[in-house]
Amino acid sequence: MRKIFLVISVVFLTSFLSFNSYSQETLKYSKAKVYFDKGGLNKLASIGVAVDNGTIKKDQFIISDFSENEIKKISDNGFRYEIIIDDVSKYYAERNKNTTDSISSKKKNINAAACSVDKFQSPQYFSLGSVGGYYSYEEIMTELDSMRQRFPNLVSIRQQLGSTTTIEGRKIWMVKISDNPDIDEPEPEVLYSALTHAREPMGMQQLFFYMYYLLENYNTNSTVKYILDNTELYFVPCVNPDGYKLNQTTNPSGGGMQRKNCRVTGGNPKGIDLNRNYGYQWGYDDVGSSPNISDETYRGTAGFSEAETQIMKAFDESKNFKLCIDYHCYSNILIIPWSYDNLLTPDSAIFRKYAQIMTKSNGFAYGTPYQTLSYNANGGSVDWFYGEQNTKNKIFGFSPEAGDGNDGFWPQSTRIEPIAKSFAEMNFYLALFAGKYAEINDANSKFISNSGYLKFNIQSLGLDTPATFNISIIPTNSAITATSSPVSFNNMHFLQSSSDSIDVTLSPSLIPGQIISYVYKIQNSYGVYYSDTIIKIFGTPVDIFYDVANNMNNWTSTTWNTTSTNYYSASKSFADSPTGNYADGANTNITLNSSINLSGYLYAELSF
Repeated sequence: MRKIFLVISVVFLTSFLSFNSYSQETLKYSKAKVYFDKGGLNKLASIGVAVDNGTIKKDQFIISDFSENEIKKISDNGFRYEIIIDDVSKYYAERNKNTTDSISSKKKNINAAACSVDKFQSPQYFSLGSVGGYYSYEEIMTELDSMRQRFPNLVSIRQQLGSTTTIEGRKIWMVKISDNPDIDEPEPEVLYSALTHAREPMGMQQLFFYMYYLLENYNTNSTVKYILDNTELYFVPCVNPDGYKLNQTTNPSGGGMQRKNCRVTGGNPKGIDLNRNYGYQWGYDDVGSSPNISDETYRGTAGFSEAETQIMKAFDESKNFKLCIDYHCYSNILIIPWSYDNLLTPDSAIFRKYAQIMTKSNGFAYGTPYQTLSYNANGGSVDWFYGEQNTKNKIFGFSPEAGDGNDGFWPQSTRIEPIAKSFAEMNFYLALFAGKYAEINDANSKFISNSGYLKFNIQSLGLDTPATFNISIIPTNSAITATSSPVSFNNMHFLQSSSDSIDVTLSPSLIPGQIISYVYKIQNSYGVYYSDTIIKIFGTPVDIFYDVANNMNNWTSTTWNTTSTNYYSASKSFADSPTGNYADGANTNITLNSSINLSGYLYAELSF
């Protein structure tokens, strides 16, 4: 039997980044597309327009939700714009109506939506909330209490952070998840927080997905057990309870646009942008943080002027967090410091390495705000987490943006679970990085034709070093019948890399096209965890079609063609829009002229 291997070289020339943010009382908010040239995004930020979320094409445009005040500033400053959705709050509520009509005032279980092939199965107790699918402030407290009742040996009781409350008298709540949640153990500590901006509930909702996943899988998943036995994870699901409560009151079906807290400032909308109120480089300039009380990015009168940021500051200083993650919406990007200026931190190589691994499955863009979106903003949490090193140790802080441009600030309830799953691995890596952790990368071809050595690379990535790792190969089907002894890597330092191999014997009954599957078992002084399952194909591939994409002889399309302007490999590549940008919402095709008959073959693969 012969195997088939298809190879097509293709490059897409145009791409988009997404992102978003901000607030409302009596103001109307509209989704608009604002056009600008190079440097235009920072100019928008400097006039008090919030540009840290939305869909952005660098040096060309941003699509986001803007208040009527912001629209006026955009117009007065000569920016060309077009309104896409006139009343975005109404739009968020209306598009969700059919899916939330059946959501009770409590919550609706969504387990039926889970796909059996997903890497992260939906936890049994993860559910939708009453505010357009998101938990209300009261439901957040109820869920934290329910976790304690169901898993008293893994999660602490709900605890108030600090002794003070917000302007409106609300408390900020926290729980710890670990194998001994009521004991402060000498283990690495990690912080997860969300809803700093009140109109961004997806960050909070996906945290509950992750929390329930940890709790429900502790006894069956070796990686979960490894994390909880050796790490203390702290969760603050709602940093801005006043702003969030305002949104659920004014827009009970979702879609509230209050971004800031609820301090009465005399501005409209009221409030302080809490993610511009942290003390490190607070007020560095007026780009991305504003001195104007009515702006969505109003930073307050001083760094840490607000109860919410004071509470988070005191909590962070009372612990010894190694890493933290502060969730926002939306853009499907991962932000690292510095945010206040177009500069790199002394640890930028570590930040980028971690971000690369954290985004390898969900494909998010990563980098500083300027690298990813071409804007700066001072007074943010991640800058303070890392930059303040006098009152606490430095913390490697990250700020993901949950959801894409179509999701907006209030993704439809049917999108909650898919978005939560896309962030789960990112959350896992944050916890793994805090302890003794090595990343294993398989270094073998997709196709294996005989017994022999399987090669791999190892890099020590945990902050707890030096660390010793013993690596084994564990077969997960009958294709591998025997393996050689584990390989040891002693006293590896942070970021140290090495390579080795393990001898395996394949079953003599394998036929070409059958699957060979295995995992890497990683053991250290803390315990054991496993890599993802590695899939290989038995046999030697035969290429039956190959195109280097230098011409269109094998293809038909009215829009696609070759280009020599940008290419994957010289001197040309296919492009969907070789003469310019494709139109919004375009759906174009390139079709192979001849068919390929795959009947009678056990396995076929297409790559491009």
